[in-house]
Amino acid sequence: MYLFSPLDQHYDKGFGAVADSFYDAAITLKEQYHRSRSNGHLPICYLFRHSIELFLKGSIIIVHQGLNIPYGDKLCTSEPTLPGLDKKGNIEQKKIYNIHDVNVLYKYLSGLLDEKKAELDNIYCVWRFSDDFAQKVEQLEKMDSSSAYFRYPKDKKTFTYEKDKSAFKETTVEDVMAMAIKSGEPMKSMKTVSLLGKDIKIFVHDDSFTDKAMNLLAEIADEVSSCHFALMSKISGGYI
Repeated sequence: MYLFSPLDQHYDKGFGAVADSFYDAAITLKEQYHRSRSNGHLPICYLFRHSIELFLKGSIIIVHQGLNIPYGDKLCTSEPTLPGLDKKGNIEQKKIYNIHDVNVLYKYLSGLLDEKKAELDNIYCVWRFSDDFAQKVEQLEKMDSSSAYFRYPKDKKTFTYEKDKSAFKETTVEDVMAMAIKSGEPMKSMKTVSLLGKDIKIFVHDDSFTDKAMNLLAEIADEVSSCHFALMSKISGGYI
């Protein structure tokens, strides 16, 4: 899709090309993914998550530059910023590099497309997200608002373990047996011996969260990739 040129010379400042690289890597790993790999879903989910963020940022830049929309009081060709609130609640322009909240980026882009619909109509480029896309983004927002969920074992703010994302869950022998009978499929489980007077613990391989998270991220990434491609192809005047 892109010219054989350095990232800094791309119309969207290289965001799309970098997003593509993360997206392609995520797809490749997802196709090779096997549920027996412990926590192998984490890097796949992170790659999708990061590509989504970059596709949205690239799309915002394309619209700003293509329609000559300034960033606050700065030219549309300057370093991208988005309006936000400072610690005192006052509106300020924040560098797009410091914004990682996908829902914030999506709402800004969606609002921009709605606001400039007439101008976009004139260049035969009106992108519409699917009806349930906003809902999917909200699900992702609850899961990973700051692009840290799939990268660390603990929440970076509370330092508590987020147990849902682990492929192994603590359980009981009774629950393991019940799950095995219900699923009718081989299960991975581990029993630890009692050490230093501690109770025996049972762990089971439970990837019910895994498929749901990977598929959600893949669907969102696919749609924002298509959005970015459509905007780049039309608005940039063929310069990609």
